[in-house]
Amino acid sequence: HCRFFASTTGYEGGVPPPLSRSDANLIADSMLRKISSLSDAPSSHPIRFSAEVLAARSGEGLADGQLPPPVIALESTIVSHGMPYPQNLDTALSVESIVREGGCVPATIALNEGLVKVGLELHELEDLARSGPESRATKCTTRELGALLNRTALSPGSWASTTVASTCHLAELAGVDFFVTGGTGGVHRGYEETMDASAD
Repeated sequence: HCRFFASTTGYEGGVPPPLSRSDANLIADSMLRKISSLSDAPSSHPIRFSAEVLAARSGEGLADGQLPPPVIALESTIVSHGMPYPQNLDTALSVESIVREGGCVPATIALNEGLVKVGLELHELEDLARSGPESRATKCTTRELGALLNRTALSPGSWASTTVASTCHLAELAGVDFFVTGGTGGVHRGYEETMDASAD
């Protein structure tokens, strides 16, 4: 259970009751929206777009009357935790290539350096692919967004890779309307020991 430790005064035994998943999601959403409402300066804004996604959003280089290409959100847990390196990198590059061939712009989403990165540069995608096998990446669903955004800011080289649920959530906050995935998570093997159940 996610617990809110801002104050323990008034709780029996000094321990607050566990938060429900919906309450935890509301807190994470509120935190991200408040941060997102700050200045658009890169130093204070938690959402950072890749150069390719930024160009698509701004319509840079388009002829008069030409519509910007749609941006497609992609999850990152499949890259960090779904398969070994370098197959994970090859797969991620292949999926992004397929999206481009369809006339769209891929935006793989992940948390790194205290930022929500919407679209990864090649060197970032390569580092993300290595981060899982090197134990530098943590799977991140919606209830963990605030905590893991902070952790990646305090732990250089660490990543939080997004699940289907958190990718959808962050894509909405970033104004990305489309999302593609190979499938949603479920109750994973060994649940009785790991309690690993997806929020997808």
